[in-house]
Amino acid sequence: MEDDNAATMRTATMSGKGGKGGKGGKGGKRDEDDGDDEASEQKISATEPAHHRLRQDYCTAVYPPFEGKTKSTWASTYSNSKEKLNFGSVTCDWHESTGNYSWVAPELGPGRAQDHGAERGTGIWLDGPHYILSPDQREWRSHAFIAARVPSANHTSCCCQYMHGSKDWAHFTISEHCRAVVPGNVKSLEATCDPYLKMGCPKENATANEMPFPIPRYSEMYTACYI
Repeated sequence: MEDDNAATMRTATMSGKGGKGGKGGKGGKRDEDDGDDEASEQKISATEPAHHRLRQDYCTAVYPPFEGKTKSTWASTYSNSKEKLNFGSVTCDWHESTGNYSWVAPELGPGRAQDHGAERGTGIWLDGPHYILSPDQREWRSHAFIAARVPSANHTSCCCQYMHGSKDWAHFTISEHCRAVVPGNVKSLEATCDPYLKMGCPKENATANEMPFPIPRYSEMYTACYI
């Protein structure tokens, strides 16, 4: 995950059907000052698991486009102005072909009483995901703008989303930098987050790490095999 490796990666033409395209500030050249991506990932938490380099040819590896269920091995603490939550192993069901996904996240310790032990949410890609592939097409990165809703929490999150994985790694990572957490569930996901989509997102997670966002970054690490 060194920066010189990232610099050799080429932009792929793959793009999710759920994306509007052309928005979110995703166009133009890649940022030149992103720094070491692996080092930036270590800023998430002192207890974040390290990447283990292990070939995934023995399973159905998670690789774009995302279609299927994955299970997390680690999640950072989620917090906003009203709550702070810790999660166990998150199960996420990806449907890039239709532009949406959903998840179930068991809550550890004090959670939302109305969740009855597990958060359930849905998300859509408003722009992207846009992919960058390594020359051998084994390592991949994606960037996107998403709208994610947790009905029991009565809010919608509007976020820049970054994913990074490889067919040679045992895990892939997701990081989300949210522009806003909007109260209420009356409007559609698209209508709720469209004003924040127009604010744009950097193409690289490392760049987003250095930018001020109103909501602390949330990250997850998943097993790089579909379940």
